[in-house]
Amino acid sequence: MNKISVIVTTYRAVSYLRCCIDSLIRSLSPEKFEVVIYGDGGGAQSEQEIEICRTKLRVAGIDCTTRYNADNLGICPALNRAVAMASGDWLLFINDDMVFPKTWVARVEPLLVPGRVLSLVAIEPSLPGRRPAGCFYSANLGLHPTTFDFARLDRFQEALSPTPLTVGVNYPFCVEKKLFVQVGAVDEQFPGPYHDPDLFLRFSLIGAALVRSPWCALYHFSGVSLRFSEVAVGAALMTTGRQSLEWIRKENQGRRIFIEKWGVKPKARFGDLPRVQVKAPWNQRSPTGWESFMRQWNLYWEGVRGRLREFRYRSSLRS
Repeated sequence: MNKISVIVTTYRAVSYLRCCIDSLIRSLSPEKFEVVIYGDGGGAQSEQEIEICRTKLRVAGIDCTTRYNADNLGICPALNRAVAMASGDWLLFINDDMVFPKTWVARVEPLLVPGRVLSLVAIEPSLPGRRPAGCFYSANLGLHPTTFDFARLDRFQEALSPTPLTVGVNYPFCVEKKLFVQVGAVDEQFPGPYHDPDLFLRFSLIGAALVRSPWCALYHFSGVSLRFSEVAVGAALMTTGRQSLEWIRKENQGRRIFIEKWGVKPKARFGDLPRVQVKAPWNQRSPTGWESFMRQWNLYWEGVRGRLREFRYRSSLRS
């Protein structure tokens, strides 16, 4: 089996990162895996935690490469820099607030086939403003990383019946490093949102098989780590949604960048295959007059849509 590099980018989610790394230590085979942790800012506490995680992994015999950048570059540059540090033939992209069951490796390894992008399934709690995607499992296995019950996650995984692969793509996912490089890596012009449908579309255009295994599940704290301290999470989740004005603006910007790049709107729901009918980016094809008109119309409408979303958000704060 070729070596797999687990790619973890992190920003401020100190206790969640530690929980994630602890779950990897209990499940990884040292000879088959390495862990790459890229700290995308977050301050001295984040830098210190990355060093703690590196030490724990190496004590466990697992190769680990880390880097901390004091500047918060954003998720897209962070992902590319982490991949540049990786030595594995395969890459597994995960969030720093994901937790792995003990037996996940045995379920994933046989499914890693050249030319395939293999997505795993997350188990997520339902939160205000954010319900689990239809391709994920909905279950609250815990919101606090320092008291997370790994055995409960193991039991959830063991209770899943073997299920055939389904068509689809999402984070977390495994892909050959050479395939990731072939499509040009993550496009760093995206502010974060909508970089994934862009990346998945490029995988699709080179003929990669985009599939998901419902039998391979891990737990995702689902953005809790970015919004709240561990102490405040219980009360805050009762009243607070995920979105902020900054996040809404980044989503609006991401949609516009996608339209500018491809000439069409991103149409796929989370987890679905890209549904846009294009064969190449806008600057690599000769568009018709109608295509040019629709691109300009979509960009205009996205400007209106973006202003409406910001207005609704501000209005909700006043109500």
